[in-house]
Amino acid sequence: MKVQARLSASASLLLALFVSLVVTAAAQERRPFGPLEGLKRVLADTGAATLTAQQETQLTELMKAFREAQKPQPDENLKAAHTAYNTALLNGDVAAAQAQVEIIANLSAAQMKARLQAETKFKTDVLAILKEGGQLETLRQKLDDARLVGLLGSLSGRPGGGPGFGPPPGGPGFGPGGPGGERPAHRGPRGDGIR
Repeated sequence: MKVQARLSASASLLLALFVSLVVTAAAQERRPFGPLEGLKRVLADTGAATLTAQQETQLTELMKAFREAQKPQPDENLKAAHTAYNTALLNGDVAAAQAQVEIIANLSAAQMKARLQAETKFKTDVLAILKEGGQLETLRQKLDDARLVGLLGSLSGRPGGGPGFGPPPGGPGFGPGGPGGERPAHRGPRGDGIR
C-alpha cells in the first residue's frame, strides 16, 4: 500500500513538473506585443510587403509624438462650466443652466475639432509612409475603406480606431475620468475586415 501511495505521489509530482515546464516554455516563446504588431499582422495577412526598419522607426516616432501631444489635459474652463451648470441646475435656474450647456457644448466641440484635425494629420502621415514603402496599394485592394481607416486609427491609440466615438478628453463628464479627466488607453486592431 505504501509503495502504491509513493508511486502515485511521484507520478503526480512529475506530472505537475512537466506541466510547469510546458507553461514556462510557452510563455518564453511569446513575442511581446509592440505598437506595430497589429499593422504587421494585417500586412502579412493581406500579402503586403513587410515594414522596413526605416518605416518602423518613422511610424514609431510618429505614434510617440502623436500620443504625447494628445495626452488629455484638464480644461479649467470646462470644469468651471460644469460646476456652474450643476449649481444652476440644483438651484432650479433653467436659464443659467442652459447658458452653461451652450458653453460646455462649444468647448467640447472645439476640443473635438482639434483632436480630429490632429488625427487627420497623423493618419495622412502614416499613409504617406505606407505608400512610400509600397504597402498602401495592397492594403487598399484587400481592406475595405472602413477597415483601413480603423487600422490607421488603431495606431493613434484611439479606441475603435475612428473619430467621434465617445466624449473628447475633458468632455462632458459622462465617461471615465469625469469632467476634464483622463480616459483609459486602448490599443490594437482586431485583424478583421480583410477581404
